Amino acid sequence: ATVPLAREVAAKAGKPLVIFPLFHARDPSHYWEHFGVAMREAAGVDANLGVMADSMRAWGFPAFAVGPGMDLGEFSAPHIDGGRFRSEFGFGDRPILLWVARKNVLKGYREAIETVERVRAEGIDAALVMIGPEEDYLPIGGEGVYYLGVLPREKVLDAFDACDLLVFPSLHESFCLVFCEAWLRGKPVLGNSYCIAARGLIEHGVDGYLCSDAEELGACALALLRHPAQARAMGERGREKVMSTRGWDHVIRELE
Repeated sequence: ATVPLAREVAAKAGKPLVIFPLFHARDPSHYWEHFGVAMREAAGVDANLGVMADSMRAWGFPAFAVGPGMDLGEFSAPHIDGGRFRSEFGFGDRPILLWVARKNVLKGYREAIETVERVRAEGIDAALVMIGPEEDYLPIGGEGVYYLGVLPREKVLDAFDACDLLVFPSLHESFCLVFCEAWLRGKPVLGNSYCIAARGLIEHGVDGYLCSDAEELGACALALLRHPAQARAMGERGREKVMSTRGWDHVIRELE
């Protein structure tokens, strides 16, 4: 509701309006006409990613792509310790697939659960660690599935360091910061090929994989777990990308 209200206020004040809509390309509720009017009449619309900006410009929006900044130093702090996370929660040296989000089915946790099931069916004693606030209150379970709920930030950072890969098959995203967080600890990522934000961030086969269903997610997870050197290289390429594009100094220069 703030977007059309901001349009009215800006028009009355004679001020230009720049909108940061956090647009979800596959969410029908983001296509109401009053949103479209506000964005077509704006001075600028930050689409976050170039692939989304291309679509928005085709709709007549004055779109550009900068996206969010990150505290890069937070992810290189010396106190981050994946071993501490593994020890505290009893994971030992088991492979860990990490999922971090609000616990909502639209965030793809069911597909993440099916991914770890497929990995375990191949004889690998992998764990899916889910972190984030409860939202849908649906029961979850299964061998190797651990929902830890909300954790302090320092434990979340430890979890990124502890995991072997991030699996985040969410469909409705405007940017997918969680991919960048995993990359900053050098971990490869699995995303949803039907999510435009995932397609705009992940370079398939370079720093992660784009997967269309649980079968592909399972196959890609297995490939990464069976080839740890390749997984580390993919995660490092992701880290280099984030370091060069998501620091606040860079983002502010781009915005200005």
